[in-house]
Amino acid sequence: MIRLLVVMLVVLAGCANRPPTPPPTPEPKKLTQAQLAAEARYRADVHAELAANYYSRQQYDVALEELGIALSSDRKHVAAYNLLGLTYMELREDSKAEEAFGTALRLAPANPDVNNNYGWYLCNRQREKESIAYFLTAIKDPLYAQPHKPLTNAGIC
Repeated sequence: MIRLLVVMLVVLAGCANRPPTPPPTPEPKKLTQAQLAAEARYRADVHAELAANYYSRQQYDVALEELGIALSSDRKHVAAYNLLGLTYMELREDSKAEEAFGTALRLAPANPDVNNNYGWYLCNRQREKESIAYFLTAIKDPLYAQPHKPLTNAGIC
């Protein structure tokens, strides 16, 4: 009987010194392709917005970094290409600006912001006759909230 009591005390003492077993780690949730695409688009939107803020402060180097992140998240992000064109326009890197605007226009040929900005780029590069077509395309969009921009730019040009 004493032996049994000693054995039980030893067993109980061993149990008391064991660390608690952690709960099993849940399997990571697998995202669908649509969810992955939505997350990538969200990341691109956030970094494009950051880039726009840096662009407005004339911090073009940081804007370019943010645009690079945006485009690595979503290679079809029209707003990022549009802003990339504007940034390169300000830096007078015309071939890169043309390439960025060209990509944006291939992705969204009727986008009024892209058309207006590319028209403005052309106007500032003494290509006034070419620019008018882009201003007119921007104006044609009945849902464009700022038709005064391409109208004003066309008038200036």
